[in-house]
Amino acid sequence: MSSTTNLTLYVAGASYYSVRVEVALAEKGINYDRCTINGFICENLEPWYMKMNPTGKVPTLMHGDKPVCGSAAILKYLDDEFPETVSLYPDKQSPLYDQIKQFEELVDSYFLGTLVGGCYKYPKYVPKFGLWDHNCCKNIWMVGHKIIPSRAAENARKHPELTELYERKKDNIVEYDPTEEVFKDVLEKVKNIVDTAEEKFQDRADKGEKVEYFMTDNFSSADIYLVVFLKKVGAIGFSSYWEDGKHPFVTEYFKRLKQRPSVKEVFKVYDADIQKISEFQIKGLFAGKL
Repeated sequence: MSSTTNLTLYVAGASYYSVRVEVALAEKGINYDRCTINGFICENLEPWYMKMNPTGKVPTLMHGDKPVCGSAAILKYLDDEFPETVSLYPDKQSPLYDQIKQFEELVDSYFLGTLVGGCYKYPKYVPKFGLWDHNCCKNIWMVGHKIIPSRAAENARKHPELTELYERKKDNIVEYDPTEEVFKDVLEKVKNIVDTAEEKFQDRADKGEKVEYFMTDNFSSADIYLVVFLKKVGAIGFSSYWEDGKHPFVTEYFKRLKQRPSVKEVFKVYDADIQKISEFQIKGLFAGKL
């Protein structure tokens, strides 16, 4: 384990993007302090947090007094700042580097809140709800569609110097409250990611390459992106997208990677957080405030 102790990671319970960073930190063996931000009471909209991360999102990594915002930036930062740990990226001059970055961009090409909000509004499209049940999706929809815009407006009045930042947060309502057509488009993007992963596995197998990991012979950021993506969409209820007999590489890969110590450790906490969100009685907490 790294002896580093001046790292603080700000996360939210069951945060898809936070999980990526926590898997990376576990894989690298870097010690850090974990600070949980409660999204249901909008701690991410408190002025102290908005000044640290102007998007008001998680994760945020504080390295000393330097903030690094967003999972993509944090993963690369960890590789650059801690070269003595296992690397998550190949050399920048390698063609593999560009291929991994392209896949990461593909996975990030849809907004996750739209997927969760759509599952709440249009449950007929969910094959079978998993850990992320309908009530869990509803709670997240309530946060994105009602609580965040309301609290952002309130905080903007109290802290006019941050009005511009809070105005941007109010726009979250669009992302979390998709039309049926927008939601269907997101589902097609999810399917495309699964298809793309299977094709890349097949291509590597056809070349006689070992396919224990995704895209490279070693565990990399591409594996973090893929296994966390599969965990999320599978937990909501879309595991049938690859457990259909047409995606054998993805199916076996997910079974195998879930048992990797760094992944298994973080997923255990993630599952517990999902359960808490599902059982949360959001109306009771915000009675009369929505």
